[in-house]
Amino acid sequence: MILTRLKVTMSEVINSFSKWFSTPRAKENPEECEQSSKAGNSILLQSLALTAITVAAIFLIRRPPLDLDSSYLLILLFIPLVLSGWWFGKKSLLLPVPLLFIIVSGQFFGPLAIINDLPKELRLVYLGLWCLVGVFLWITTTNYRQKMETEDKTVEELQETINEYETQVRDLNIEIGDYLSQLREYRTSLAEKENTILDLQNKIEQIYSTTLAPEVARLMFEGKLRNEKRRCSVLFADIADFTSFSEERHPEEIVGEINEFLKIIEPIIDNYNGTIDKYLGDGILCEFGIPSDYVMHPLQAILASLELHEAIRNVKTDWQMRIGISTGYAITGVIGHLRKSYTAIGSVVNLAARLQEICKPGAIYVDEETYYEVSRFFRVKRVRFNEEDEEDADYEQLREKLSKLIKRIKTNPRDVEAFFEAGKIYFDMKEPSKASCFFKQALALDPDNPEIKLAYADANMTKDRYEKVALRGKKAPLAVFEIIGLKDPLHDRTVIPEKFYQKYNFAEGFIQVPKNVVLPVEAIDGSIGHGTVVAVLCYALADCFKLSETRRRNLLLAGYLLDLGKKKISPHLLNRKGTLTELELAEIRLHPEESVDMVKKLGINEPEILRTILEHHEYLDGSGYPFQKRGDQISLGGRIAAVADMYAALTAWRPYRERWEKKAALEEIEKSARFGRLDRRVVDYLKKLLSD
Repeated sequence: MILTRLKVTMSEVINSFSKWFSTPRAKENPEECEQSSKAGNSILLQSLALTAITVAAIFLIRRPPLDLDSSYLLILLFIPLVLSGWWFGKKSLLLPVPLLFIIVSGQFFGPLAIINDLPKELRLVYLGLWCLVGVFLWITTTNYRQKMETEDKTVEELQETINEYETQVRDLNIEIGDYLSQLREYRTSLAEKENTILDLQNKIEQIYSTTLAPEVARLMFEGKLRNEKRRCSVLFADIADFTSFSEERHPEEIVGEINEFLKIIEPIIDNYNGTIDKYLGDGILCEFGIPSDYVMHPLQAILASLELHEAIRNVKTDWQMRIGISTGYAITGVIGHLRKSYTAIGSVVNLAARLQEICKPGAIYVDEETYYEVSRFFRVKRVRFNEEDEEDADYEQLREKLSKLIKRIKTNPRDVEAFFEAGKIYFDMKEPSKASCFFKQALALDPDNPEIKLAYADANMTKDRYEKVALRGKKAPLAVFEIIGLKDPLHDRTVIPEKFYQKYNFAEGFIQVPKNVVLPVEAIDGSIGHGTVVAVLCYALADCFKLSETRRRNLLLAGYLLDLGKKKISPHLLNRKGTLTELELAEIRLHPEESVDMVKKLGINEPEILRTILEHHEYLDGSGYPFQKRGDQISLGGRIAAVADMYAALTAWRPYRERWEKKAALEEIEKSARFGRLDRRVVDYLKKLLSD
């Protein structure tokens, strides 16, 4: 501590001395002044230190303490010399060399001589040793001096190089600053141009949208619209008996009524991702599945049609629509020279128009291809050729007899009479295809029965008469089906047992959100009814946990809305068969957060509902998404929704896989609970609720 303070004090003294000797040139060049000041400080500091050491040594020699021999004290001079070298560095060892020779000479000559009392031989040896030390120091001094000169020269060259680089860096910084200023100006100009372009683009899209569908206008503007052959569903619709309606009114009133009608239709078609091709007076032509590729376009077309009927009934009680839908391949693209239009061309368009012509008011007629695509979702009835001429039949009585016969067949699969009677009932109900199947089974059991042979032949011969319709422009009759309505997913006894349905089906009535909020999203991947099943299961499971009625209804609503975010996902990902990439999975895993945002836009801000929706894909072991929560971090609502959602998804059909049987689905859920992914209590309650 004392040495440090001494060094600091001496440095301050030397700095003061160096300021007295500073020159005007040093003031002009601060860098050289600083270097010279450092060098001067070092030399002066070393000189003062060594002078002080020498004076102290001489004093000790002339006035030795404790009666010590002065020769020993002289030898101690090497200790401060070594300390001086340690203090100031290797170069400081060169400074005491001349002083050392003076001190040594003083040992032999003059008043300070202290070895005169030694024998002559020892004095010669002593002198020789000091000569060797002097030679060694001289050689060392020479080598150090050469090295110092070389190092000083190298340092000077490096300093010059550094100065040059610093100058270049300063110049480059100035240039970079200029470039950055230019870049900022360019970015500002570019941003202004981009804003101008976006404004023009929006204006052009708005202009296009007045004559084209918004999606078509966007793709056309981006240059992504192509002429191609695509599979799609075509919808033709018009107002029944509108001609007689228009003949009795003024033109202004008719146009106003038509505009009101189209005002109702347009948002419904857009909501189900349809494209309005053109208006045909009181009619409209739409395509689904083009230009955007939606796999479930027949389903979207029929759901839109059902909503169109309901909307028209609510607004115009005296109006009824006729809708025809067909599915198949069509040539799609933009046609026209100066006035362009995006449209579909082909037999599928003509077929939809013919179906609309024969459709009865308030009904939806579809072709056979559309029927096969959607029959699992809707209650459907085959359209007969001449129903108006058929004799009235007591179909309820016939169905009761048929139900008894089916039970007999299940009890005894070899009951020929039961098969034959069931076939005759189907034939009386004008369903020869089903009748033919039963007659065929009966004939297999009794191949020689002439009555069965005749009935089987009659059924096959009358198929076209009763099950197909002759359409204008078509050579052969075609099968036509009428859409009656959506099937209730809670009525599927392979998924929902009767006991469960009787106890909890009332819960569906508590859902106050309109169906047209959820159905368009479920139509994208064919998950119709998924929200309803999950909602009722959540309500029932909440009841098992003895939650309050308010919390039960919160979980009911959360279960109904938890998949709204799928609307933000690319439709081809939702319907993709096979393995998805990590990037694609990351997009799908965002849908719980998207669902929460969409639910908030509906005005629903109940924290328990939002949290349940956000956590319905979180698992107890941290393998879920979107936040990989674990254990108690997941709310009870999230755990209940996770189990209900998994069961409803596994037991439902999807475009990329078949449905699972109830038993297999419950075994998979049990496995997830055993591995720590799902809550054991929730799984046990689910198994109890769904037990037969």
